[in-house]
Amino acid sequence: MLTIRGFRPTDLPQVKRLSDRTLGEPYDPNIFSIIHRTQPEGFIVACYGDEIVGFALAVREEGWLRILMLSVSERWRRKGIGSALLEEITSRFRGKGLKGITLEVRVSNHEAISFYHKRGFATVELLHGYYTDGGPAYRMVKMGPW
Repeated sequence: MLTIRGFRPTDLPQVKRLSDRTLGEPYDPNIFSIIHRTQPEGFIVACYGDEIVGFALAVREEGWLRILMLSVSERWRRKGIGSALLEEITSRFRGKGLKGITLEVRVSNHEAISFYHKRGFATVELLHGYYTDGGPAYRMVKMGPW
C-alpha cells in the first residue's frame, strides 16, 4: 500500500539515490536537509513498505509555490504516484494566499512536460543553460487557486 508522509532525516540515503537516478542533476545532499529544516511541509516521500519510490520538494518563494523536485522511481511510474505526490504537496500549501505554482523541467523530458500539462500547467518560458550540463529548461506555471 502506498503511503505519502513527511520526509525524515533517515530517508536521506534513499532520496539521494532516487534523485541521482531520475533527475539527471547532481544535487548536493545538503539541499534536502536545508529544505527539511526550513520548510518541512514542503518535503514529502512516497513509500511502499520501507522503500521510498518517490518524493517531492517544494518551497514558498516570492508569493508562489515552487516545486523544486518531483521524482518517481522508473519502475513505479504510471501508477499514480506522481499525481499523488503533486496533490499532497500542493494541498499542504493550499489556502496560504499563493499566486500559483511554478517549476522548471528539462526541455528533453517529454514525459514530465506531458504530466504537468495534463494537470493544468502551462509552459511560459524557455531557460537557456539552466542545468549544470548547460541543458535548457522550460518554466511551467499553474495559476492559483488550485
